[in-house]
Amino acid sequence: MKKFLTLVAAALMAVGVNAQTEDVIKVSSGNSDWGQMFVNDGVAFEWPGRTFESTDKLTAKALYAGCNLKDSEDKDLTYARESGSVQTYTIEFGATPTVKLQICVNCIIPNQYGGGHSTMKFKPLTIVDNKASFTVSKEDCSFTGWSFKKVVEGETEKYIEDKEYKNEPQDVTSIVLQACDANATYPAVINIKSIKRVTTTATDIPRYTLDLANLDFSTENAKAIGGWGKGFHSEIKDGVDVITFTKQEQPHEVQVDFENVYPKGAKIQLTMVAKGSVAGSINAVLQNPDNYHECSNYEDINLATDDFKSIEKTFTCSGDNARRLLLNVGNYDGEIDIKSVKIVALDVPEETVTISSSGYSTYAAYYPVDYSKLDDLKAYTVILNAEKTGIVMNEVKCVVPAGVAVLLKGKADTDYALTKAEGWQNVTSDLKMSDGTITSTDKKTVYGLATVDGQDGFYRASKGKTIPVKCAYLEVENSASSAKCFSLGDHSGSTTGITSVKNEAAGNNAPMYNLAGQLVDKGYKGIVIKNGKKIVLK
Repeated sequence: MKKFLTLVAAALMAVGVNAQTEDVIKVSSGNSDWGQMFVNDGVAFEWPGRTFESTDKLTAKALYAGCNLKDSEDKDLTYARESGSVQTYTIEFGATPTVKLQICVNCIIPNQYGGGHSTMKFKPLTIVDNKASFTVSKEDCSFTGWSFKKVVEGETEKYIEDKEYKNEPQDVTSIVLQACDANATYPAVINIKSIKRVTTTATDIPRYTLDLANLDFSTENAKAIGGWGKGFHSEIKDGVDVITFTKQEQPHEVQVDFENVYPKGAKIQLTMVAKGSVAGSINAVLQNPDNYHECSNYEDINLATDDFKSIEKTFTCSGDNARRLLLNVGNYDGEIDIKSVKIVALDVPEETVTISSSGYSTYAAYYPVDYSKLDDLKAYTVILNAEKTGIVMNEVKCVVPAGVAVLLKGKADTDYALTKAEGWQNVTSDLKMSDGTITSTDKKTVYGLATVDGQDGFYRASKGKTIPVKCAYLEVENSASSAKCFSLGDHSGSTTGITSVKNEAAGNNAPMYNLAGQLVDKGYKGIVIKNGKKIVLK
């Protein structure tokens, strides 16, 4: 059953079915010793000295040599599964290739080859009249296989299996053209005349522009930018945020931090009026603070020294739970002065939440939402009590800020379109949004929403069992509670109890638990949980 609610704002309604944009794609020249194709007769290569050409002859030195395809700004090609768009690529060759070629559609999960991007889909190219086409869509955005992690044994580094995935939703973080012909003679030359990409976007999906930050340090009560690193100091002087620190060897050792909710798949535009005291550059990147994964490409920023200059950089947010826009400044040898900062998220698609068959789901939208305006849908905050023995749920009847996770109750198996709301209220909840990697550890236990034996609640996730992307979870220190489940109970704002994960017996002989989740006998006095129901023993 599908249920989409009508948008109030007519200006946001689509006027057509699809929109198309076309752009030219480049090839990259790399280091053949790293399994990369190189342009023409080779290019002097010192990382990050990779060069990019719109059309050129590529040389594959050996089987599986690859070439990262790049956009007009020399960035890796990406695709967000939530965008609803389809990318169609057409490669025109100057001559028929002498080797078989394939496309590797990759994601952020680290592989066994130095922790690079893992491949989700291999797409063999069929070449007819020196042309080949392939598409990238939501259907390509799931990964099955293992992630790998680096281990060091003495002076030796190697990558070992870390975590197994099955149909794990992922976004595309790079696209590689690869030689895959085991019977060919190498080195082989691939003569590429042009590569074009047509992106078809469904325009019946409303899209939003979100103002994430607008900082003018000349205004009254302006606050200095935050950050960290050795000697980091940020202070407003005469309408300018003056940032000083002790120079370090690596850029990431000192960071300037802009905290916000950065929607995955959106273009994040940073506009900054700034200058430096000495010639040099810094870089910027989006980051997930839970695991410190980058959620975009790095963007270099050259600082002018003679006067303040307006600097504009655009990132494509490619990761879940991006909460930081970081300026990596550690190896800059001077003072950084910033007059103003503006951050905007562009082309953010309207989100849809699906209520599960139990009638409950959890969700955190990328923009403010007033769930109380949606028919048959209620939103609740979930707060752990002080003893971590129960939860308190309160219905939210106002705008929920971006990134705040809530428990939703609605019609089972129903989709609700989430319209962007205006305004802001202080809504707090102990629910946290998962990026797809969250699991229990030796120090903490996480609880995900589930229904077990007909009982709805937040159940303990065992080690290795991850909470899905965009779903919410509760996190409890292992020393604070040994609860197996936090029952949803009623929705009156009272504290709900803890139940066992399963009923081990039925009827009068069923086990009983107190509100701390401890097994009790018939001599216990007070409220207990039996067969999933609260009863009072006197």
